[in-house]
Amino acid sequence: MSITSDSDTQLKFMLLTNISVARHIAVYLPEQALLRRHDSPLDRRLVSTSHLLNYTLLIIFQNNFVKRAEQLGYKMDISSAGALMQSINAVTDPGARKLLQLLSFKTIQRAKYFCGGMLDITKYQHFALNQPLYTHFTSPIRRYADILVHRQLDAVLQGGGKYFSLPTFTAVDTVLS
Repeated sequence: MSITSDSDTQLKFMLLTNISVARHIAVYLPEQALLRRHDSPLDRRLVSTSHLLNYTLLIIFQNNFVKRAEQLGYKMDISSAGALMQSINAVTDPGARKLLQLLSFKTIQRAKYFCGGMLDITKYQHFALNQPLYTHFTSPIRRYADILVHRQLDAVLQGGGKYFSLPTFTAVDTVLS
C-alpha cells in the first residue's frame, strides 16, 4: 500500500469513529453531548437585516466561485455539500481540483463546538463533511475537546450517561471569585 492510501484509510477510520461517537453520545447525553457543527454557506432563508450585508457578500462570493470554476472549464453544483464534493471530485486535473477546493473553502463558515441541548436539532449538521452529527474524538490537534468527548463516552458506556455531569460553575464564576 502506498503512503497516500494508508493515510486516506486512516482518515476515513478517524472520521467514521468521530461520527459514530457523536451519534452515541448524542443519544445518551442529548443536552450535554459536545458536538461540532458547520453551517451551510448556502442558507437562503436569512431574513434578519443585521445579516443582510454578510449574506449579500456571501452570495457575491459564491457567484464568484461558480464563475471562477466556469472560467476554468468546470461546472460546480452548489446545491448541497455532497453535490459540491462530487463536482470537485469529478475534476480530473489535480492542480485544478486543488485550486477549486481552496476557493470553495473560502465560501464556508468556520465549524463550531456546541452542546446538544443548545440548538435545534436541524442545526446540528456538519456541512463540510456532509454529516448530520459530528464530534472530535480522534483529533490529535484538538486535545481538550477530545478529552471531554472521551469522558462523555466513558460515562455513557459505564452507566448510560446518568453519572455524567458538568461542573455547576462557569468560567466567569471562577474569574469573579
